[in-house]
Amino acid sequence: LACDRLRGKPGVRVLIGGLGFGFTLRRVLELVGADAHVQVAELLPEVVAWNREFLSTVNGLLLQDARVE
Repeated sequence: LACDRLRGKPGVRVLIGGLGFGFTLRRVLELVGADAHVQVAELLPEVVAWNREFLSTVNGLLLQDARVE
């Protein structure tokens, strides 16, 4: 809901606390523009690896999106 207000605004920066299954990241990327910067703060490298290896079929290649750090 918070990111819905960001549609169409240039230079948006978003911080997501935790990657989890990547559903929040996927939705944020759907809402923000091509010049947005989205940072994901994840404490466990295993969660990041799990998303890259097992969840790419569910969420796509979210972590390879140029807007994601």
